[in-house]
Amino acid sequence: MDTDEKSTFLLHCCCASCSTYPLQILKKHFDLTVFFYNPNIHPQEEHALRKREMEQLSSKWMFPYLAGSYDIDHWFSHIRGFETEPERGRRCEICYRLRLEETARLAKEREIAVFGTTLSISPHKNADTINRIGRTIEKKWGVRYYEADFKKNSYYMIGEHRIMPEHVSIVRNKVTERGKRFIPHVVEPSFGSDRLVYVAIEYAYRVHEDRAILSFPRDIAPVQIGVYPLVSKNGLPEKALSVHRMLVDKGFIAEYDEPGVLSYRGFETAIGNICDAYRELRGK
Repeated sequence: MDTDEKSTFLLHCCCASCSTYPLQILKKHFDLTVFFYNPNIHPQEEHALRKREMEQLSSKWMFPYLAGSYDIDHWFSHIRGFETEPERGRRCEICYRLRLEETARLAKEREIAVFGTTLSISPHKNADTINRIGRTIEKKWGVRYYEADFKKNSYYMIGEHRIMPEHVSIVRNKVTERGKRFIPHVVEPSFGSDRLVYVAIEYAYRVHEDRAILSFPRDIAPVQIGVYPLVSKNGLPEKALSVHRMLVDKGFIAEYDEPGVLSYRGFETAIGNICDAYRELRGK
C-alpha cells in the first residue's frame, strides 16, 4: 500500500495500552481517527474504564476520537452457541468480524479512506485471521483495509526501544512463607473469585418469556439435579428421597431438601435475587 500521501484512517482500538505502538507507527503515514468499539468487554465498569483511558490517550496525543455504543446484547446474540470456544476459536473470529464490520461501516459513512485495528498486537490474537476477515470486509464496504501484524518478528516497541524475546526472561519460583508478612510482586485482578463468578453467570443468564433463567453448563454446575419435594404428604418425600439416591448411585451430583425447607416461592425468590444482582452488575 502506498502511504506516502496522508490518507484518512479510522483505527479501531481495543484499549489504550495496546494502541500506543500502532498509533506511533501509523501517525507517520496517515491522518488518524481513533475508534473505540468493543461491546465484548464486560462488565460495564471495565468497559467504561477502558473507554475513559482511550479518551485520555486520544486527547493527550491529539487524535480525533469516536466511540461506538456499548451494546453487549448485540454481541451476545452473535456469539450465542460459541460460549465454550477456546481462545483463537470461532468465537474470536465472530468478535473480530463484528468490530471490524462496524469500523468499516463508520469509515464508509464518514468518507474515511482506510480502516484497520490494533488487535493484532496481542500475543493471543491471530493476525492472519484478523487480516483475512479485514480483507473480506474491505470488499463488502469498498473501504481499504490496512493489513498489519504489530507484533511481527516477535518484538515490541516502547517508544524508540525495541524489546526482543532475548531481553525478557520468565522465572517461576514456588516459595512458602510462614509467620511473615509479605507483599506479592504481581497481583492479577482477573484471577479474583468475583471475576470467575461473573463470567460463569454471564453465560448462564438469559431471559425467556419475561422469566430470568440461570442455566449452568454441566462441567461447572455446583448441582446437576435438584430433588425438592414441595409437600410432605402422599408419600412424596419418601419417593423423592428414593429418586435422589438413585441419581447419586448413577453418578449425578444431586441435591435433596426436606419438604418445607425450600418452597417454590422461596426458590424463585433466591434465583430472582441472583439475577437482580447480575443485572445491576451489567448496568441493566
